[in-house]
Amino acid sequence: TSAINVYLNRSNDGTAFSPGVIEIEPKHHLEPDLLVVPNSALPGEFRLDAKWTQLRDWWLAVEVSGVGSDIYDRDFKGPAYLAMGVREYWRLDLSERCLFVSRPDGPREEPHSDAVSWLPPGRSTPLVIEVSKLFR
Repeated sequence: TSAINVYLNRSNDGTAFSPGVIEIEPKHHLEPDLLVVPNSALPGEFRLDAKWTQLRDWWLAVEVSGVGSDIYDRDFKGPAYLAMGVREYWRLDLSERCLFVSRPDGPREEPHSDAVSWLPPGRSTPLVIEVSKLFR
């Protein structure tokens, strides 16, 4: 999360929440380990105790998948995040030591074992993260 926070702070156009909440009433409530939203989507004085249902734009949702959650994160949460409107979903698989990336217009899970590049809307320079550093 520190690399994402440093990247976001350069332009002050996004906020990372860990954990975050994606909630669409009355039936959808998911809690990614990390959630990045554009600041333009945050209503005025958004606080963590505010209603997450106020948010409707999500740049990135990240789940850290262990042995007990990898199937649920891959087969349910990933597709659900994308169907709800998340622009990009990352699943960090601890057992495979790999980062899987999913986008609505791309492959379901694209594996990245060396590096991953993330470019939110409005940015010209991507954030590049070495995947091996995520496992330290």
